[in-house]
Amino acid sequence: MKNRLVLALVLFVFSAALLLAGPADGAWTAINTAQGAPQALSLQSNGRTLTGTADGTPITDGRVENNTVWFNVVRGGVNYYYKGTVNGSLMQLSEANGSATRTIKFNHN
Repeated sequence: MKNRLVLALVLFVFSAALLLAGPADGAWTAINTAQGAPQALSLQSNGRTLTGTADGTPITDGRVENNTVWFNVVRGGVNYYYKGTVNGSLMQLSEANGSATRTIKFNHN
């Protein structure tokens, strides 16, 4: 009886953690390695705030709302702005750097 209670408690805590995790939380890897940086994202959300790294560089001004994410990354002294959506295990981001834009895709690990 005691073992079942412990197991039920563990399952409850694990389920609650999954429900609290945002859609962007976790590790993401670029689908096309020829796309250039970033190749790997590590993201965590806390309410509407998004934190993490892009290829090990900290992101700034991160936000999340439902399945939409926004954040900035400074690489080589240049500010890159990202906005995109998460759909299950796929994240598609638009990257803007001045007047240049491109679309990059990531798989959730």
